[in-house]
Formats: sequence, C-alpha cells, structure tokens
Amino acid sequence: MRINRWKCFIGGMLAVAVFAFAMISPTDALAKNNGNGKGNGKIPPGQLKKISFTMMGDVYGHWAAEPVTAMQRQGIIVGFPDGKFYPQKEVSKNEALVMLMRAMGYEDESPTGKSLKLVPKSWASGMVALALDKGIITREELKNFNGNEAAQRYEVAVWLARALSNSDMLGNLSGGTVQFIDAGKIPGYAKNYVAQMARAGIMRGYPGNVFKPQNPVQRAEIAAMLFRCQNMFSLNPRFEFIKGTVDDVMPSDPAFISIVPGSDDRLTILVQVADDAAIFVDGEAVELEDIERGYAVSLVLNSARKAIVVSAGSEGAADNDDENKDEAAPEVVKLNPKDGAGDVKAGIDELVVTFDEKIYPVKSLKDIKDKIGVENITKDRSINIGDVEIDGRDLIIELKVGLEENCRYAVYIPANIIKDKEGNKFAGINSRDWRFATFEGEDEDEDAPKPEKLNPKDGAKVEYGIKKITVKFDEPVQWVNEKSSKNTAIVFNTTTNALLTPDDVNIDEDQLVIEFDKKLPVGEYGITISSGIIEDLSGNKFPGIGVNDWVFEVVEEDD
Repeated sequence: MRINRWKCFIGGMLAVAVFAFAMISPTDALAKNNGNGKGNGKIPPGQLKKISFTMMGDVYGHWAAEPVTAMQRQGIIVGFPDGKFYPQKEVSKNEALVMLMRAMGYEDESPTGKSLKLVPKSWASGMVALALDKGIITREELKNFNGNEAAQRYEVAVWLARALSNSDMLGNLSGGTVQFIDAGKIPGYAKNYVAQMARAGIMRGYPGNVFKPQNPVQRAEIAAMLFRCQNMFSLNPRFEFIKGTVDDVMPSDPAFISIVPGSDDRLTILVQVADDAAIFVDGEAVELEDIERGYAVSLVLNSARKAIVVSAGSEGAADNDDENKDEAAPEVVKLNPKDGAGDVKAGIDELVVTFDEKIYPVKSLKDIKDKIGVENITKDRSINIGDVEIDGRDLIIELKVGLEENCRYAVYIPANIIKDKEGNKFAGINSRDWRFATFEGEDEDEDAPKPEKLNPKDGAKVEYGIKKITVKFDEPVQWVNEKSSKNTAIVFNTTTNALLTPDDVNIDEDQLVIEFDKKLPVGEYGITISSGIIEDLSGNKFPGIGVNDWVFEVVEEDD
C-alpha cells in the first residue's frame, strides 16, 4: 500500500524523514496494528516491554499523581528520605521559589552578589537571589520575606506570572478584572497577576467562586500549577516537549510511541519511551499498552530524546460529558431577588431559585449549603447560610442574618450539586450572573453623584510625599449625617497589610478630601469609600467605591 506520510524517528538516533511506497520502521517490524488502535497485536513473545517507574508512596491514587510524578521525573520536585511526597503539606516560600526556578531551567545560573546580600541566608538563598535578578520577586517583597513561612496563593500567582511574562510566554494575555467574589482580599498589586493565571487556567478557584488568596499552597497544588505551565508553555530548555495525537504505541523492547503533531497527519513522529517513563491516561498511572490511537498526548523528552513523561487523555470524554449534561439539565426560570435589582428590601433573609422542573440534591442538602456562596460585595465579606431547602421546583437559601441596606450582593451556585429526576445536573450560576443591591428608591446609579476625578488616579504610580487623596464629584455633595465622616474611607496598604487611619476627612463643595499628618509610606494602596454616607443636595446617595475600583502605588523618588 502506498504510504504518503513523513516519519521522524526520535530517540537515541538522528531524526530522519522517509517518503516511500512501503516503510520499514519499528512500527512495521514490531507492532503491526491489529485493529484495536493499540498496535501491540504481533509483538513476538518475550519482546513485550514493561515500563517501570517508581512513584512516591503517598502519591499513588492521589488527584495530583500525574503532575507530581511528571515534575519528579524532571527533577523539579523531590520527595522526602522516607520515599513520600506529603502532597497535603504546605510549601514554604523558599520551596515554592526553588521549584519555580527549576521549572524555568534556571538551576545552573548564578545570582549576582548584589542580590545575594539582600536575601536572608538559608539553603535557598542562591535561588531566591536569582529570582530577584530575574524580576520574579522584588526588593520590596524581600523586606518582610521569611522563606520558612508558607507561600500564599496570591504570592505564587505573582511569581508564576512574572516568570512567564519575563520569558515572553504569556504573550498578549492580559489579566483584566479579577472575577472571584473575594477579590477584595487580594492585594492590589497582585490582582492583575491572579487574573492572568486564572485566565490561563494555571490557577483555579474553589467552590463558591472564591480564590482564597491568603490560603497556604500545598505541595500537590504547586506541582499541578507547574505541570499546567509546562503543558502550555514548554518551560524548561533542558527538556523537549512534544504534543499531538497518538498514532500507534509499541510496548516492545525498546518501546516506542508514534504521534501526529498538530493537524497535519502526513507527519508522524516516532519517539522511544524510556524504561522508567511515567505514563498516565486521564491522570491515572497506566501501562504503555493502555494508551490508544487517537488519544491526545504530551511528551517530555530528556537529553537523550527519550520520553520520560507520557501524559495522554482519552479522546472526547469531556466533550461527551458536557453534551449529556446540558441537553436536558434543569434551567432557572426565576430568581428572587432578580438579577440586577437595585432596590431589594433590606432585612430579607431568604433567596429563591425557581427551576423549570422538580429538583433534587446530587449528594445532600448539606452539600448544597456548603458549596453555595453569598457575598456582600460592598463590605467584602461572605454571608453565613443558615439552611437550604428544596420545595418542588424551588431552591430556598435561608440566610442567618438579613440583607443589610445600601449593599451590593452576589450569589454563586456551583455546577453538579443539583439534578432533576433523571439525574441531569444543573450547570450552576456564576457570581456575575446573580447580583442585586439593597439601595432605597430607584436604581442606585440613576441620580446619584458620580466621581469625576480620583487623585491619585486609579492605577497610578506616585512619588513618595503625598499626604492627601481626593475624590471630585460631578456635583456638590454633603454628608448624610454628622457621624458619616467617621466611617467614610478605608485606606489599606496592601504591601504591608496595614490599615491607615486618616487624620481628617471632610467635604469641600464637590470634593471629598482625605488627609494624613504624615506622608503615605511606600507601597501599594487600595481605597474603599463606604456607600450610603455621602449624598447630593437632593438626597441621592453615592453608592461608594468598591475594593477593586481605586488602587495606586506610592514609589520612592528617583535618585
């Protein structure tokens, strides 16, 4: 039969291309396809190769078995002397930076002496100093750096994004607005980095659409983050990364895998599989012969150009699940309060979702209660849920405390916790899709005073020395009552996690003036102006400035 295809043979040999009527290669000699797509039907007795690799004792069966083992095979992470990885153990700042620097291929580089002097002495000093040289961590961040402390999620997001950006791997991927409902807890300088990592799919949130920025990162979690980075960006130049579709597998001795890279099926690449390769399908450790033709696959090749990591995914499984899930799933027909309502009555303690059919919990009502999120956006805090009930087509969410006046709220219901009688699962409600507010009267923004100018501007960098910040409105404003000025502004230094108390807050016609006796310290700031305490001369109340809407940075003067 005429074979109109290019083949490249990789693995301890010079890559060659063959274009012929009939091709003689390891594919033909050892593994004629037997029709099942596995390609091992005619391997002679005694030539079947068993790939063996040692997986750390407490990783087998863990959700992060694949990323942990893949990172282990590349020397990016290591286990403990007892042969375990301890995936739930918190990773320290030193460990996180060392793993990241190894993943980027920087382990053979040396830091500058200047940077070494700035870094606290420890086993990781060299790598941390090199991270400073590479712009992954800053001098400001080093001022309070304790490498033995647990790395927090927002810190790892910052370091990952900087490392990828500095190597031009993120391209034009911008961060945009952080969509997590606890975005107000993310330091101002870190928000764009968190948004970048979330958009890229490298870091993910928790049920309830929360990011939990101050949570410590576990060893399994950072392995998964680096594994995703590797699959997207082929990080380490010491290794070669190949992606494609499985054309054939040959568990012979030596073993091979043949893949079609990209969409051009005229080219196949034949890669030798290392004797101690880590092999996975859909995250589970398998034998090479378990991989079938048509699977999506990513290979990591060592310096000898042998595959040391084979990560495969069964074709179409996720798509089929999604299709079945959406086809007859329950749909929302009514929300109470309505999405977008601005005049919801303060004090109500019951939220209701009405579906187009009777609904049931996938696991239990407690599971639904634990996973639903209700957030007071204005005051940046989660609302405690007292109970959850299902009454026919209605999901009833009972709050422990009623809604506060002059506040914005967001509600999140994750997917796959509610189903219909046939088992079709509800796709969930994003926190952007169910929002409402408890402002009196008409819509909050219709006649309310609006900020015309912020000083410093949102996102600005200003030189050290400022003692006053202002908001200029589009019309004259006044306090709602005499006590309002005491609870007007929250000035938060996100660099030092310090809350600063203004020495004076006053209104001068159309301008809110916030003053300090001392100059604002160097650092990044987030300013929040409370809602419902400032109004125009007609009594229309200013809705306030939220936690993400006014940030700036005070920097040292240029030398």
